[in-house]
Amino acid sequence: MVFYGINPVLEALCSPYVPRCVYIEQGKSNPRINGIVKLARARGVAVENVGDLSQFCRSSQHQGVA
Repeated sequence: MVFYGINPVLEALCSPYVPRCVYIEQGKSNPRINGIVKLARARGVAVENVGDLSQFCRSSQHQGVA
């Protein structure tokens, strides 16, 4: 299952479910995305930078994070 968008990814990281990886679109950076990266690393979740999330998510509504 793929969660995308700032709020869904943040909720997944705060839940008992632990994602395997968080994907950040290259060039995207804002305080909320930075917080997601910090939380993911604190929970031991891999963080990867990718070129274009639209193909991966099959949507352009990803807000730079999946």
